Amino acid sequence: MKQSILFLILSLGLTFSSCDNASCGDILCGDNASCVQGTCTCLQGYEKNNNDLCVSTLIRARSNFTGTWAVSENCSSAIYSFISTIVKHPTEDDQLILSNFYDSYNSVYAVMTSETTFEIPLQLHNSNRVTITGEGMYENPGSVIINYNIELVDGTSSDYCTAFYTK
Repeated sequence: MKQSILFLILSLGLTFSSCDNASCGDILCGDNASCVQGTCTCLQGYEKNNNDLCVSTLIRARSNFTGTWAVSENCSSAIYSFISTIVKHPTEDDQLILSNFYDSYNSVYAVMTSETTFEIPLQLHNSNRVTITGEGMYENPGSVIINYNIELVDGTSSDYCTAFYTK
């Protein structure tokens, strides 16, 4: 009787441990995912899209920033109002393109740094005579705030602005 119970316990133990070891053996999860107990799980910062692939959460979050915006800017030089558009970068999943930026510049690009923030890295515009740098934040539905600096490359003039984008 004792041998039967011992045999049963050992058999069950081997069965369960065998299943655990093989649960992810033949499963290929692809990029940005790992297998956990036989199921592909997206890594942190990624989520499954409609094709069941793990993509950056920034791809979804980018849509919060895209569209046509009414802009009210408070700059060190003056106060401005104009219309600007923000679109998804055509090839870079973590980037945006801002047009009519500062009521003057097209193709100012921004890099998503989180689901609610982006950075405008230092870039040259106006035939390499102007630098632009800054950061933006999605504040709530229909509201983005961008703080940035525009400076002439020769250092003779600069303008610091806080832009309020609303839909």
